[in-house]
Amino acid sequence: MVEHRDIPAGWVWERLGNHHIIKEIIMGQSPPSNTYNDEGRGLPFFQGKADFGDLYPTPRKWCTSPKKESLPGDVLISVRAPVGPTNLTVERCAIGRGLAALRPNPERVDSSYLLFALRFLEKKIALSGAGSTFPAITKKQLEDTEIPLPYPDDPQRSLAEQRRIVARLEMMLTEVREMRAIIREMRKDVDRLMEAALEEVFPEYGQKLPGGWEWRPVKYVATETTRRNPRANVQSSQRLLTSPSENMLEQKRDGADIGFRYVEISSVDNRNCRIVLEKVKYILNKDAPGRARQVIHENDVIFATTRPYLKNIALIPNELNGEICSTGFCVLCPIPERIVPKFLFYAVRANSFVKQLLSRQKGATYPAITDEDVFANQIPLPYPNEPNRSKAVQHHIVAYLEAVEDEILSVQKLLDQDEQAVNQLEQSILEAAFRGEI
Repeated sequence: MVEHRDIPAGWVWERLGNHHIIKEIIMGQSPPSNTYNDEGRGLPFFQGKADFGDLYPTPRKWCTSPKKESLPGDVLISVRAPVGPTNLTVERCAIGRGLAALRPNPERVDSSYLLFALRFLEKKIALSGAGSTFPAITKKQLEDTEIPLPYPDDPQRSLAEQRRIVARLEMMLTEVREMRAIIREMRKDVDRLMEAALEEVFPEYGQKLPGGWEWRPVKYVATETTRRNPRANVQSSQRLLTSPSENMLEQKRDGADIGFRYVEISSVDNRNCRIVLEKVKYILNKDAPGRARQVIHENDVIFATTRPYLKNIALIPNELNGEICSTGFCVLCPIPERIVPKFLFYAVRANSFVKQLLSRQKGATYPAITDEDVFANQIPLPYPNEPNRSKAVQHHIVAYLEAVEDEILSVQKLLDQDEQAVNQLEQSILEAAFRGEI
């Protein structure tokens, strides 16, 4: 990271709150959900980093009654987790609360220069939003952020130097963007491998099955979970220990019931259909959210009922046995005499299973299905009238799919390493630029 002392002679660290540098900082605001649409009516509506590309955002939603707008030439910055990523605005658009728009004074600051300066400072900006449950950065924190600016007392010379730096960076970073594009395509290819493997085993509903296989509803092989209100278990003498893991051990020792680990939709990595334990929050019973009601056990399968096509699906690991998940999930408790838990997990991950549900989903803004829809959905089951033979075939299929998944995870790890190397290369180039070395 370039320190204040490392910038070239004649350069100055300038606050974004200085109005001769940034004319305005517009914090996004989300309009009513009934003003969103997918048909292109109104302004493009950007809500956060998910809409960002390498340089420019891509519209996925539009809005007919925007609360806050960004104009061409503004720099968009993500102000809610993740904090720091940036893009350039190329058209008038609406921005939600996950974004802010920085409107540079064109007589003092080049938009692309501001973009690169913020990317150079991205890690530092992200740290300023750390320390809370949901990382975020305020307008005041943005105003206090300083960027290195060449020759601010000579605006004409300053802009010329900014544009020279931008031209050099765009040339040098072209290769970085190309490498990122290759990694993205490789990730898509890897993701398709699992989909293809699942399609081998789980055909679309109605297609002919192998001899001895039958279509059966999920309710034939799984039951609903029990519900519990953690707030009803609040005890008068509660002691919060040093860590969630210690809390859980202590509860088991002394019978206290002071809290639980809470699995919500954001806890699920939907690319690999796994729970990220680091994203599972520890919550005191007295602070339990209203949706924290469903008890989960090892080998249960959870299936998010909002936007089922996103596949927020996971198999509950031993570490979360007896904990609580959101009512935003349908919890499937496998019947051990009829199904191998991981076979059920793979069956509901298959595109053929999700495709059945899409015809039942309701709601335009937040398309959703019900638990009843999930339990009524059909899966192919080998030899359902011969339980031992059925489970033997299921175990064989699970072993095959686990092998495919392990190989995919190995490739993803290599791609993660490649992406990290590309990010480090980009940061090195940016640091050189703001040390005056390009």
